Amino acid sequence: RGLLQWINPAAAQMFAVDAATAAGQPVGGLVPELGAWLALPAAPPAPGAMPLDRRERRELMIGLQRDGTEFPIEVAVVQT
Repeated sequence: RGLLQWINPAAAQMFAVDAATAAGQPVGGLVPELGAWLALPAAPPAPGAMPLDRRERRELMIGLQRDGTEFPIEVAVVQT
Protein backbone atom coordinates (compact mmCIF):
# COMPACT_ATOMS: atom_id res chain seq x y z
CA ARG A 1 0.00 0.00 0.00
CA GLY A 2 3.04 2.24 -0.05
CA LEU A 3 3.24 2.67 3.73
CA LEU A 4 6.31 2.01 5.86
CA GLN A 5 5.98 -1.01 8.13
CA TRP A 6 9.16 -0.25 10.06
CA ILE A 7 12.45 1.58 9.62
CA ASN A 8 15.76 0.48 11.11
CA PRO A 9 17.88 2.88 13.19
CA ALA A 10 20.42 3.49 10.41
CA ALA A 11 17.69 4.41 7.91
CA ALA A 12 15.95 6.60 10.48
CA GLN A 13 19.21 8.49 10.96
CA MET A 14 19.82 8.71 7.19
CA PHE A 15 16.34 10.18 6.59
CA ALA A 16 16.42 12.23 9.83
CA VAL A 17 13.13 10.76 11.07
CA ASP A 18 12.00 9.17 14.32
CA ALA A 19 11.76 5.40 13.77
CA ALA A 20 8.78 5.08 16.14
CA THR A 21 6.65 7.60 14.26
CA ALA A 22 7.80 6.67 10.73
CA ALA A 23 5.79 3.42 10.71
CA GLY A 24 2.50 3.86 8.88
CA GLN A 25 3.72 6.93 6.97
CA PRO A 26 3.79 6.95 3.13
CA VAL A 27 7.13 5.79 1.72
CA GLY A 28 6.81 8.61 -0.82
CA GLY A 29 7.62 11.08 1.95
CA LEU A 30 11.13 9.59 2.10
CA VAL A 31 11.59 8.39 -1.49
CA PRO A 32 9.12 10.25 -3.75
CA GLU A 33 9.92 8.24 -6.89
CA LEU A 34 9.35 4.95 -5.06
CA GLY A 35 6.04 6.22 -3.67
CA ALA A 36 4.90 7.13 -7.17
CA TRP A 37 6.00 3.75 -8.55
CA LEU A 38 4.16 1.84 -5.81
CA ALA A 39 0.98 3.80 -6.56
CA LEU A 40 0.90 2.54 -10.18
CA PRO A 41 -1.29 -0.47 -10.93
CA ALA A 42 0.66 -3.63 -11.73
CA ALA A 43 0.65 -4.35 -15.46
CA PRO A 44 -0.94 -7.69 -16.37
CA PRO A 45 1.48 -10.16 -17.98
CA ALA A 46 1.21 -10.92 -21.68
CA PRO A 47 -0.65 -14.17 -22.43
CA GLY A 48 1.70 -17.11 -21.87
CA ALA A 49 4.45 -14.94 -20.35
CA MET A 50 5.94 -15.29 -16.89
CA PRO A 51 4.70 -12.40 -14.73
CA LEU A 52 7.68 -10.17 -13.90
CA ASP A 53 5.62 -7.34 -12.42
CA ARG A 54 6.77 -6.07 -9.04
CA ARG A 55 8.62 -8.99 -7.53
CA GLU A 56 12.00 -7.29 -7.61
CA ARG A 57 13.34 -3.87 -8.47
CA ARG A 58 16.71 -2.27 -7.71
CA GLU A 59 17.86 1.15 -8.81
CA LEU A 60 19.24 4.50 -7.73
CA MET A 61 16.73 7.04 -6.46
CA ILE A 62 16.74 10.25 -4.44
CA GLY A 63 16.05 10.13 -0.71
CA LEU A 64 14.43 13.09 1.01
CA GLN A 65 14.95 14.23 4.60
CA ARG A 66 12.24 16.12 6.51
CA ASP A 67 14.08 19.42 5.99
CA GLY A 68 14.08 18.91 2.19
CA THR A 69 17.71 17.74 1.93
CA GLU A 70 18.09 15.28 -0.96
CA PHE A 71 20.63 12.46 -1.18
CA PRO A 72 21.22 9.51 -3.55
CA ILE A 73 20.25 6.03 -2.34
CA GLU A 74 20.07 2.56 -3.82
CA VAL A 75 16.59 1.14 -3.43
CA ALA A 76 15.86 -2.59 -3.57
CA VAL A 77 12.21 -3.66 -3.50
CA VAL A 78 11.41 -7.33 -3.17
CA GLN A 79 7.86 -8.64 -2.95
CA THR A 80 7.41 -10.89 0.07
